[in-house]
Amino acid sequence: MEGEFCLISSEELKLSMDHSDLILLDLRKREDFERSHIENSLHWDWSQLDLLIEKEVLPKTARIVVICYVGASSAQTTGILRLFGYKAFSLEDGFNDWKSKNYPTVSGE
Repeated sequence: MEGEFCLISSEELKLSMDHSDLILLDLRKREDFERSHIENSLHWDWSQLDLLIEKEVLPKTARIVVICYVGASSAQTTGILRLFGYKAFSLEDGFNDWKSKNYPTVSGE
């Protein structure tokens, strides 16, 4: 999980799901999140990232995996979070890759 570019593959994430210090932060549109997401993910609107950082919503001791559709927004967000001292990683190729591998998802809030 400590990749040079702060990326984590779907395979690595699937193997890491039982770690208690893991937080999944999903940046996709709320309706897409509600339709399908990785279990135990938190939905967060990308435009509210400043509030997440200012209010210290997430513990800096946790390993945060940021999820978007294809990995672009999550990579940018991961960079910002790392600047503020978070242990953040971007899901490589995003939720679309996770879903294409038929890894488990849940629906609802």
